[in-house]
Amino acid sequence: MDNYSPISIIIPVYNTESYLRQCLDSAVCQTYEHLDIIIIDDGSTDGSSKICDEYASNPRIRVYHTPNHGISAARNFGLDHLDAQCKYVAFLDSDDWMESDCIQRMYNAVIRNDTDLAVCQFLNDYENQSIGASQIKEEKIVENKQILNELLVSNSIHNVVWNKLYSSDLFNNIRFPVGRTYEDVATTYKVLENVKHAAIVPENLIHYRIRNGSLSHNNSLTKLKDSWIAYYERYCYLYDKLSDPISKAKLIISCLSPINNMWRWYAQLPEHDKNEAKKTVVQMKSFLNTHRKDIMKSVVATKMHKLICIMTRFSNPVYMHLLYFANITLKAVVKRKKAY
Repeated sequence: MDNYSPISIIIPVYNTESYLRQCLDSAVCQTYEHLDIIIIDDGSTDGSSKICDEYASNPRIRVYHTPNHGISAARNFGLDHLDAQCKYVAFLDSDDWMESDCIQRMYNAVIRNDTDLAVCQFLNDYENQSIGASQIKEEKIVENKQILNELLVSNSIHNVVWNKLYSSDLFNNIRFPVGRTYEDVATTYKVLENVKHAAIVPENLIHYRIRNGSLSHNNSLTKLKDSWIAYYERYCYLYDKLSDPISKAKLIISCLSPINNMWRWYAQLPEHDKNEAKKTVVQMKSFLNTHRKDIMKSVVATKMHKLICIMTRFSNPVYMHLLYFANITLKAVVKRKKAY
C-alpha cells in the first residue's frame, strides 16, 4: 500500500431496500480506494439483507447480520470490528449517499491541515428538491477550545455523525447509547471534546434523504423523551466547561426544542403515555424555572424561544398543543386572504 491510510466506512442497515443500492454504490464508487466498508444488517425484515449479501463479493466490503438492536448498537458493532490498521472512520446511513469524492476531499483536508477530524457540509434531499444545510464558503481550521463553540453557535459542524471523517482513536472510549433515538446528539459533543484540530470542508458532499416514514421524523413518547435526555445530558456535561457566554446561552436554548415538541404533542399521546411523560415534563419545568430569566434577557433568544418560556410556565401541554394548531390555522387564513 502507498502512503494513503486505510479508512473504514460503517453503514448500519435496517429495512431500506428502496434506497440501499444507491447508498452502497456511493460507498463502493469512492475515488479514495483504500476503504474497508463495514455493513451491519441490523435484523432487516425486507429485502435489505439480500442486497447486502450481493455486495459482499466486493473484497473491500464486510457484511455482518445481527439481531435488531437499533442504529446505535449497529454503529457500535462496526466500531468494535474496525481493522487493526484502520486510522480513520466515517459513518453513512443506509438511506443516504455520498458524492464520489467525499472521502477523498475529507481525507485531503485532514492530511493537508494535520487534523484529527474533517467535517463536510450536506444537502437535505427532499422528494422534489435539495437544500444546503449551511452556507460555509471556504475551508477553515478550528482548534480544540473553539470546536464546541462552533457546534453550538455556528452552522458548520452539526450534531450528526455522518458528515465527518474521524481519527479512529477518537472513539476509543466512546460508544453510542443503545436503545435510544437522538443518538447523534448524545454522542457528537463527547467526540468533539477530544478533537485537537478540525478541518471544516465547505462542499456539500453528503445527501441526507428526508422521507416521511423514517424514524427521525416520527413523533412518539419515546422520541420526545429521548430528545430531551440527549439535549439535557449535553447541557449538564458542557455547561460548566464552556467559557463563552454565547455558547452557554445557545446550549440552554437548544434544550427548548425538545420542550417545545413535548408541549406540542402531549395532547395527542394516549393517557398511559401522558402519565409516563409526567416525570419528564416536571424536569423540563424545573429546567425552565432555572433559566427562564436568562432566556428572556438573552440576545440570542428569538421571540419564539421567549414565547415557549411563557407558555410552558402558564399553560399545561394540552393548551400549548391547541395554541400551536390555532396558530397554523391563522397563518393559513392570512395566506389565503393575501392570495385574493
